[in-house]
Amino acid sequence: MNKELIQSAVNTAVQSKKILDARKTVAESRVVPLSDGELDLVQLIAKGHSAQDIAAKRNTQVGTVYTMSRSLKRKLSVDNDVQLAIVCYQMNKALEDAAECSA
Repeated sequence: MNKELIQSAVNTAVQSKKILDARKTVAESRVVPLSDGELDLVQLIAKGHSAQDIAAKRNTQVGTVYTMSRSLKRKLSVDNDVQLAIVCYQMNKALEDAAECSA
């Protein structure tokens, strides 16, 4: 009986490690380098600014904002504007938290 329990525990541990490794791989795949302009766009999207507002603030065309937004969606592996806004909010929150910790 003890041998079966030990084998079961080992199997569970191995399976848990496989799951953790898979989660780590997924998390690492979402980490992408962003340019300063992209980070600025992330912050503006996170704060709820429209494409028109962002274009005015950055002194650029609305079409350029849409192009940058599509590029961000591709880099961050999101499918739509809602998902992009959520990811931008989460990223902006992490940036603010990091700035507070370093201050």
